[in-house]
Parts: sequence; C-alpha cells; structure tokens
Amino acid sequence: MSEELLNVVELSRIRARDSISDQKKKLNEQYFTPERVAKIMADFFTTNREKSLTVLDPCAGVGNLTAAVYQRGLENGETQKFSIVERDNFLYKICIKNFRDVKSCEMFNADFFDISHKLGSFDRIILNPPYAKLNLDSILSVQISKKLGYTEPNLYSAFISYCLKLLSVEGELVAIIPRSFCNGPTFKNFRKNLYDFFSFQEFYLFESRKIFSDSNVLQELIIMKISRKKSTHTKISHESVSGKLVEFYTSRHEIVFPNDESRVIHIPLAIGDKKILSAVSKFKNTLLQTGLRASTGKVVDFRCLNLLSHRKSSNRTNLLYQEDVTFSNTTQFSKRGNKPRFIANTNESKGLLIPRNNYILVRRISFKESPTKIIASPLLSSQFTEEVIGIDNHLNYIWGESSIISSGICIALTAYLSSKTIDFYFRRFSGHTQINAADLNSLPIPDLCHLEDFYKKYESMSLCAMIEIADNYFFTND
Repeated sequence: MSEELLNVVELSRIRARDSISDQKKKLNEQYFTPERVAKIMADFFTTNREKSLTVLDPCAGVGNLTAAVYQRGLENGETQKFSIVERDNFLYKICIKNFRDVKSCEMFNADFFDISHKLGSFDRIILNPPYAKLNLDSILSVQISKKLGYTEPNLYSAFISYCLKLLSVEGELVAIIPRSFCNGPTFKNFRKNLYDFFSFQEFYLFESRKIFSDSNVLQELIIMKISRKKSTHTKISHESVSGKLVEFYTSRHEIVFPNDESRVIHIPLAIGDKKILSAVSKFKNTLLQTGLRASTGKVVDFRCLNLLSHRKSSNRTNLLYQEDVTFSNTTQFSKRGNKPRFIANTNESKGLLIPRNNYILVRRISFKESPTKIIASPLLSSQFTEEVIGIDNHLNYIWGESSIISSGICIALTAYLSSKTIDFYFRRFSGHTQINAADLNSLPIPDLCHLEDFYKKYESMSLCAMIEIADNYFFTND
C-alpha cells in the first residue's frame, strides 16, 4: 500500500508540474519535491514506536512529502496522524484524491498562515515551502511581524518560523530550502531565531543545483533538520554530482561561532572545510568585538552627480572606486578611466565623506576568478593630505569604531584578510559574488595586540610577502 501510494503521488506530481507550468507565479515559486528527495527527507526523522506521532505538511502540493513520511512510518511500524494543508484549490483536489484511502489524514484547503493557530502541536513537520520575497508593507508581512516579533524577508523563512512555533517538545522539523539564508543581513533575524531557540540536528547538501531540474529550476538547496532538543554536534551529509555521499559530524560551535552576533551559519561542504572552520573559529573575537567595524562606502555616484568632478580643486577631495583596490598592494589613487575621481567637500556632501584616518578597503564584488575572495588594500592616513575622503558604494571600509586602528594594524589585518585560509573560508559561501559588510563584521580575527606583533615582526617585508606568511603565522602557530 505505502509504495503504491508513493508511486501514485509521484505520478500526480509530474502531471501537476506539467499542467501548471504557466501558473508558477500564482503558486509563488513552489516546486514539487521529486520522489528521491522526498524519501531522503523522510529518513531524517528519528524512529519512534512509543507513541502516536502527529505530522504536519503545511504546504503540501500534491502530497509527495506526506506520502514519503507515511511510507517510512509503515515500514518502521509507527503510528502517525497527518495534517495536510494546501492553499491552491487545484492541488488540494489532487491531494484529496491521492489520500482518499488514508484514514489518518486530515486535510485543509486553506492558507497555512491563517489557520496555523488552530492546528495544535506536531511531533514531525516536513515542508518544501514556496520561495518569494515578502513586501514589508503587505498584509501578510505585517501579520507575520506581529506573530514573530520581527520581519521575515521571504515566504520560505516565514513558513519555517511559523512551523517551529507548532513543534512539540520532542518534535523534529525537516525542510528543503535555498541556502541563501546562511549569511548576510537579510536573514539575520531568521538565523537568530533558529540558533537561539532550536538546535541544528542535521544538514544535507547537494553539490548539484539541479535537484528541481525537471521544473527548469537551478537552485542551491539544502535539507535541514531542526528540533528543540539541544545537541553538541551536527551531522553533515554531502552528496556529490555523481551521487557519492560523505557523512561526518561537526561541533555546534563550528556551525555558528559563539560570539557571532549575526549568527552566520557555516556548513562544511567537505571534511577539509571542518579544518578551516576550526582554524578560523579559534579567534574568539569578531571584527565588531575588537572595536573595529566594516561599513559600506557612502557615495552612490549616480545619486550625487552634481557633487562629482574630473578635476581637483581646493574644495574637492579624492573619491575612491573598487578598481583602486588591488590584491597585495596599498590603495592606489588612480586617475585612469572616465569616472569622476573627485567629490565636493561641502555641507551638502558632509554626510558622504569619511575623516582622514587609517582604513582597510575591501571590494564588495568578488568573482571566482579573483586571486582571493577578499580583495583588500590598506588606505593609510599618510597617503593623503585632505581632511576627508570619499568611498564609492562598491567598496567596504574597515575603520576603528571604538579602537585605534594604527597603520600597523591596517597592514597586518589586510594580510590576514588576504590569506589563503580566509580565502577558503569565504569561498564556502558559494554562489555569492558580494562581500557584505555584515559578513566582515562577523569574521573572527586576532586581537589587536596579535596583529601589531605580526606587523612589528615583519614590517620590513612587502605586503605581498606578509600575505605569503600570514597563514603560517595566524593559523598554525599557537
């Protein structure tokens, strides 16, 4: 019966996928989970024959995830009661037909966000939520904010956050979602909720981006299992394009660094990644906690064209762009190209300029072909005489917010950021071409005395030479 149900649901998934190809916007980018992936997700749940288990699928589609959990429960001798929610009437009718012989199913043709408060708690929640950005002014976004106490940026994170409120004390949630939530400022509140109140039990990564390729979707997806039960380690499974599976465990504190206020989620893609995380996470202070801060350049050129000029004058100061920042070199005051290299120093531009000081400039855009993910250059106060300077919006700049950032710290920190270990560390956020200020602020770094010691020891060397020895100095020496 169970295998037959799964086959029936899989066939209905394929028919539904093909028949609604022109309705994807209406369905909020919801793509049905293939049978193979549904089985992987169902296997995440801990076997429990001791009690009757309550199961929720809040965005069921045609019911393929529910069918996989149902089959696994029968095979393991479990008793399960299902609640299936599907808003779309077309899909709901398919669900009704698929599960007409399963007496332990209660079905709802409704919006999950409208009825969640009526559903009770669940021992198992499984979902492949729709992906769509939430308009902050929308009725749904306001409703979600009131419920959670913070805004969610996307439907998929909102679904998971709502579902977690329905999780029983021993309950487990399994979801397949884009990996985009793991870093960056957009999903910061979502990550904080996950890490502060729940526990990451398992992550399953796919090297291939073609998990939903039969729906013409290329997306980097991840399966995660979350529960309220605290655990010291998280299981990592990595499936290669060829189908080979590598499994290992890593410390909870290597998934989210304890002192990271942004709760960036580090998921090792392979066993070697674990060594990189261990090497970087040994530094207990982040950039922010050291008294430094990364900010984004304030000058957006097309918004202040009246302030920009190609010529230097007494009331104009330098404007730096990302091409002025190059690997293993100090910031260059370039005069090449057609860009205006000067910005007016007036009351109108006062809020766009930063005072003369020591800085580290970091390109915001970085490509795989770059020699290192972080392209950073020191900008020293000794390099310019103006009292203020302009930084283009395509650059981040690291400055001393509550600590003095000396020229030695600037150069040493640039070498640290340019090291191979930090390169590997940042490249793990695969698919991202941007270096966000938020990611830099979450980066564990040596304390300032450690950076000063490095500079004093090697100050006779060029920056390029310092970068070469930075890995050995910071990551292999105690």
